Amino acid sequence: MNTQSNRKPLAITGIVSRAKQEDDTGKNKLTGGIGCGSLYIPIAGDIASFIATTKSEINERINEMTTVTHPIPNKCKGSNGLPTPHIGPDLDSYKKAHALTTGEHRHSFWDKAAKETLYWHRPFSTVVTGGFEHGDTAWFPEGGLNASYNCVDRWAIQNPDKTAIIYEADEPGQHQEISYGELLREVCKVANVLKSMGVKKGDVVSIYLPMTWHAVVSFLAVARLGAVHSVIFAGFSAESLRDRVVDGKSKVIITSDEGKRGGKTIATKNIVDAALKECPDVDNVLVLQRTGNPVNMQQGRDYWWHEETAKVVPYCAPEIVSSEDPLFILYTSGSTGKPKGVVHTTGGYLLGAALTVKYIFDVHENDRYACMADVGWITGHTYIVYGPLLNGVSTTVFESTPVYPNPSRYWDVVQKHKLTQFYTAPTAIRLLRRLGKEHVQGYDLSTLRVIGSVGEPINPEAWDWYNEEVGKKECAVVDTYWQTETGSIIISPLPGAIPCKPGSATFPFWGIEPVILDAVTGQPLEGNDVEGVLAVKHPWPSMARTVYGDHARFLDTYLKPYPGYYFTGDGAGRDHEGYIFIKGRVDDVINVSGHRLSTAEIESALILHSGVAEAAVVGVQDELTGQSISAWVTMKPEFKGSVDENLVKELTLQVRKVIGPFAAPKSLYVVGDLPKTRSGKIMRRVIRKIVAGEGDQLGDLSTLADPSVVDDIKDNVPSKELLDNERPSSMSDSSATGSATNSGSNTNTGSSTGSGSSSKTSSIPATAGVGGLTFTEPPQTKTSYYKVAAENEITFGWNLTSLYNTPDSLTFDAVHTDSGNTYTLGSVGGGDTSFKWDPYKYYTDGNSPPLVYDTYQLRVYDENGPSAAPSPGSFMPNSNLRFALYKPKAYTPLDQWVCPNCSSAVKSLPLASVAWLLTLSLILVSGYSVMRGTRH
Repeated sequence: MNTQSNRKPLAITGIVSRAKQEDDTGKNKLTGGIGCGSLYIPIAGDIASFIATTKSEINERINEMTTVTHPIPNKCKGSNGLPTPHIGPDLDSYKKAHALTTGEHRHSFWDKAAKETLYWHRPFSTVVTGGFEHGDTAWFPEGGLNASYNCVDRWAIQNPDKTAIIYEADEPGQHQEISYGELLREVCKVANVLKSMGVKKGDVVSIYLPMTWHAVVSFLAVARLGAVHSVIFAGFSAESLRDRVVDGKSKVIITSDEGKRGGKTIATKNIVDAALKECPDVDNVLVLQRTGNPVNMQQGRDYWWHEETAKVVPYCAPEIVSSEDPLFILYTSGSTGKPKGVVHTTGGYLLGAALTVKYIFDVHENDRYACMADVGWITGHTYIVYGPLLNGVSTTVFESTPVYPNPSRYWDVVQKHKLTQFYTAPTAIRLLRRLGKEHVQGYDLSTLRVIGSVGEPINPEAWDWYNEEVGKKECAVVDTYWQTETGSIIISPLPGAIPCKPGSATFPFWGIEPVILDAVTGQPLEGNDVEGVLAVKHPWPSMARTVYGDHARFLDTYLKPYPGYYFTGDGAGRDHEGYIFIKGRVDDVINVSGHRLSTAEIESALILHSGVAEAAVVGVQDELTGQSISAWVTMKPEFKGSVDENLVKELTLQVRKVIGPFAAPKSLYVVGDLPKTRSGKIMRRVIRKIVAGEGDQLGDLSTLADPSVVDDIKDNVPSKELLDNERPSSMSDSSATGSATNSGSNTNTGSSTGSGSSSKTSSIPATAGVGGLTFTEPPQTKTSYYKVAAENEITFGWNLTSLYNTPDSLTFDAVHTDSGNTYTLGSVGGGDTSFKWDPYKYYTDGNSPPLVYDTYQLRVYDENGPSAAPSPGSFMPNSNLRFALYKPKAYTPLDQWVCPNCSSAVKSLPLASVAWLLTLSLILVSGYSVMRGTRH
C-alpha cells in the first residue's frame, strides 16, 4: 500500500476496505496498525496524516465500482463464421500490443500506421515535430494527401457498387443506399459547383444541413478542394449561426430549404437568411431541396443544389494538401459565452479516425456500421463520415430520433439494414430503457457484433440494459472516451481483447499514454487505486492543433494547466486492475466536508431507483460543509403521478445506501426534463448556475435543445435572498428557543430534499434536514424544531470536522428520530439537566467504550413547547419528543483523546472501536450527521 503523505487521498463510499496488500514476507507493509484477518487499519498520531493515510488505505469507491467484469463475448471470438477480431484473444495480448505503440516505440508505431492506413500522394520522412510546451505539434509534416480521395476514390476504384452510405430518412419506410461510385460522382459535382463560386484551398465553407446523405457529400466536396469545412448543427439559432460564420470568415454556406427530424420541420433556409443579415462577407448560398416547400431565394446569392450540380462534370481532381493543413473547424460551446472553433488538421486526424473505427468497432470489409449521432458534432465528423469511409465500409446516416414514430425506431433500423455496429449516446440508452424493453423485443438484432456508447460516462444500470436487451449478452459493449479536441477515441475497450466493466472506458487506445495527476501538485499518481485529473503524456496525431484565431486560448485551456501534459478537464480513477473510470468534468466534482464526490456516481445511485429515468447532480455552496449536493431527476411515465415527500425520501435513502450518508443530496427536485444539448448531453453547468443564483449568467446556450426547461428549473429553485433568510440561526446562551430553520413557504415538496413537482408544502423548510430526511412541523410548537420521519438502519455520527476545529463554543441542532434504533442515548443525570450521548453502542455490542463521551445541557420540546428533560425510557419508538443541544464542553483533539471510562488512548482501542472511528471520521464527516454545527 502506498502511504506517501503528499498523495491526495481518495474519497470513499462506506466501509473499511477489505483489501490488504502484503510484502514478500507476508507482513503488513505499514507498522503501527491493527490487523485482523483481511482487515488492516493503520493508526497515526497526527490526525491530519491519519485521515489522509487512512483514506488512501481503505479506498472503497473504486473497488465497489469494479466488482463485475464481463468476459469477451461470443461474437468477438472469431467463431461461427464471424470475422476474427483485429486484436485478441485476451487482455495480455492487448497489453503487449499497446506497449509497442508507446514510450520509445511510439514514433515508429505512428510512422508505420500512417503509411499502411492512408494513401499519401506525397510521402513524409518526419513523424512528428514540436510538442506541448509551445503547442506547435506537427505530424508527418512533409506528407501530402487528400481526405476525399482517401475516403472515396480508393474504394470507388476497387468496388464502385459497394454501398458507401445507408440513408434512413425521418419518415419511416424512406431509405436509400448510395454506392461508392455514386458518392464519388456526387462529391465531384458539388466540388465543381463550389469551385465555380470561387472556393479554393484554405477557404472556409460553412455547412448548415440536416441529417441527409448530402451532408456527407458536402464534407467531402469541401475537402476535395483543400478547403476547410465548418459544420454547424442544423438546429442552432440564427444568432449562433451568424457568430460561427463570422468567426470562421466563411464566404459560402451550404444549407437546405428545410430539415426534417422527429416528424417536425426545421426552417433551415429561413434561419440562414436571418443570420446573413449580419454576415456581409457571404457571397453564395448553395441550397439543397429537402422538402420542396417554397423558401426565399435571393437572386445572385442563393443557388439550388440540384440545378447547379446538373451543370458541371462529375469529376474533380483532388487538391493535394499538406498533412498539417486544416481539414475542419468545429465550434464547441464555452461557458464564457463565446464558442471556440477547434481546428483539426488533415493527416493526423484522418489517421486517428481510421484506426479507432477499425480496432474499437472491429470493422471488417462487409460490415454495415451505424453511428446515430448528428454530423454537426465531432462524433458525426469522425464516426459517421471519416472513420467508416476511410475503412471502406458502409456507414449509416440517420435523420430521425430514437422515438419517432415510436420507441422501436432504432431497432427497426438495425433489423432492416442488418447493421453490424451500433453507436449511440447514454442519453438515448437511458431514454429507451425508461420506455421499456418491450420496444426492443421482437426485433432481429442478431447481426450486431459491437454496440457502443459515446458522449458521457454511461451509468452501470444503462450499460447492463444495453448489454442485455440490445446486445443479448453476445456483443462487445464499447464505452468510449474522447473529446472534440482529441479528434478520435483515446480510451475504450477493444472487442476480442479487453473484458468490460460497466462504467469503465477500460484502457487506452494505441499510442495514447493517459496519466492521472494529483489535481493540486500536478504530479502523476502511479500504480492502481488512484484518483485525480486525467491528462495525456505525449501528443498524438488526431489531437486538435489550436482554437481558430486564438492560439493563446488553446494553450491556456489544454496545455498550461499541467505543463508537459494535455489536460482533458475530466476527473478519472484507476481501479485495482488498472481499469480507467471517467468521473466527469472536474467542475462536476462536489466537495462535501472534504469528501470529493463524483456527480456521475451520485447520479448512478439515483437511477437505481425503479422510477427514475434520468438524473443530474450539481454542487451548491454551503456555509457548513463547503458544498452540498443538489439533485435533479426525471421520472418514468408510470411514476409521474407518485411524486411526493415519500418519493423524495426514497431517493435520498437510495443514495445513502448505495454510496453513504455523506453523499445524500441536501436538495432534490423532480422535474419534467433536464437541460440538454441537441446532441443529448445534460448541461449541468446551467443547473449549477441557476442553483447558485446566477440564472442571468448562463453563458452560451446555443446548444440547448429546449429553452423552456431552463425556465422550469428557475421556477423550482427558491431565490438566493429567500434561501439566505431561511438559513438556520444559531442558539445562543440566552435563547434556547432560537430558530433552527424558518418555514420556507416558497420551496418545493421536500425539505433538504425538495421535489420540483407542482405541489408545494409551506410547512417544509428549504434548508432544514438531517441526512436528507423530511420534516413536518409539530402543532403548537413555539420553536422551529421538526419531527423527523426516518427509516431504520440509518446511521448518524458526529461532525468531526467541527469537533476537531472547535472554538470556544459550538451550537448544534440535534434531532431525535421516531426510529428507536437510529441511535442510543446513555444515562440521564444532573437533575434532568444533562445527559450522556453514546452513539458508539449503535455500531458495537455496547461493551466497548464510546469514542465521544461528554455532558451537555439538554432542553426537550414536545407538542406544547419546552418541558423538563424526560427519563431515558421516554426516548423510545413513536416518541414525539425533540431535543436541542447547546454549550458543549471543549473537546480534546482525537490524537490526544483518552476514554473517560477506561482511560484507553485512541491507539489502544479495540479493533471494533478503530473500525468505528474510521467510519466516523471518514464517512460521517458531513452536514448530514445527527448534529448540525455552527461555529461562532
